[in-house]
Amino acid sequence: VFGLRVVEFVENSLGGAYFLGKFASVLKKECYSCRFWRIMHYGLWLWVKEHLDYATKPEPDATQFNLERGKKMSWRTFILNSAVLVILIGSGLFPGDAIAGNVILYDRDGEICAADIGGSNERQLTSGSQADYMPSISPDGTTIAFSRDYDLYLMNQDGGDQRLLVSKGDVGGNNVHDSDWTIDGEWIYFNGVSGCCSGGLYKVRPEGSGLVQVKSGFIGSGFSIRRTFGDKVIFNQRRSGSSYSQNVRITNLDGVNEEQVTGGGPSEGSATFGPCWSPNGQRFAYNYGHQHIYVADYPVPYNPVEVKTFDSEKGHMLEWLDDDTVIWIDARDEGPMHALNVDTLEDTDLGIEGNNPYVGGHTIPVTPIWWDESWSYRRPLTITNNVEAVLYDYSMKISLNTAHLIAQGKMQGDCGDIRIVENGQEIN
Repeated sequence: VFGLRVVEFVENSLGGAYFLGKFASVLKKECYSCRFWRIMHYGLWLWVKEHLDYATKPEPDATQFNLERGKKMSWRTFILNSAVLVILIGSGLFPGDAIAGNVILYDRDGEICAADIGGSNERQLTSGSQADYMPSISPDGTTIAFSRDYDLYLMNQDGGDQRLLVSKGDVGGNNVHDSDWTIDGEWIYFNGVSGCCSGGLYKVRPEGSGLVQVKSGFIGSGFSIRRTFGDKVIFNQRRSGSSYSQNVRITNLDGVNEEQVTGGGPSEGSATFGPCWSPNGQRFAYNYGHQHIYVADYPVPYNPVEVKTFDSEKGHMLEWLDDDTVIWIDARDEGPMHALNVDTLEDTDLGIEGNNPYVGGHTIPVTPIWWDESWSYRRPLTITNNVEAVLYDYSMKISLNTAHLIAQGKMQGDCGDIRIVENGQEIN
């Protein structure tokens, strides 16, 4: 369904619900990535959602795990706690292909950096005398947009092929700041700012065509296109040159049907900063008055709730790590990143220093982890035990559409060329 042939994970264990949930999430995301799948989206998503609801129903006694549902098998079964298995035949990945992952992009000391979710594997993507800030990544995870000396640039996800897309001169001399992508990847939105009160919100296609202003006026730091739905943009805008009345607003992607969320007055203490949508598009967060983080529901009523208060100016540029967790910066601008669960209020240091965080999917080049690279097709499989018990000899079934693969010439007619590998060793 998502660029590979169908491999069905059958939910015959408690862990099966986890896989189906991950599959449903990827399916829902990927179904927006092309016109064909947007047409097919609703039927496919409803099917997965129905099975997900079934798979996640609790056991009659939630404290007792039903270990009778899977057949007893040998230790060579797939019941390996947090194991990564690779299946060599299937509709798999060719050498040089990639799989989806997640990344936190940010800037630090005028350079664009990236790290894996959780803060590990940090890498610097740009270098030089230019000032690089405010990155965002395309929905397919291949291209990063960023501000370089207040022009809009693009580069590959690994930092290669850095190229100018929109210069300040193209947008009336306004300095390009933040950017975000529509969920189909066909448009990049960005704000251009001049002084305290002028500028606008613009959009352009990734190849450089179609540049147009969507909204005129000062658009403050931080804006976001509604995730999952892709139908709204949230931003803060100052409407008066003689005051600091900067409020959170929401419009359609064409800049109309505006909703004003906050009603702050001319004082800087009621200005808003860094509004952003949660991944499921049902909540948004923003900084109020430099010292307060609020989370609100969408659509109306917004029901804003304060989830964090600071004793100084902090947390201006916000981003959602997941549907429950907001990243905030423990500084006026650049500083340590924290992950705040907005429901439990648990706060964790991510171990990353930077500013302007942006969380998105990226593509991870596949590196061979099997013993024989002459095999033509492969598929990585991750099996994770997400219950609070160690499971032994507990089966997970993986189904392949072998007839389709045989018809394509990718598998022997007797299926005798299937191999499964764990940590580089073949499992018989």
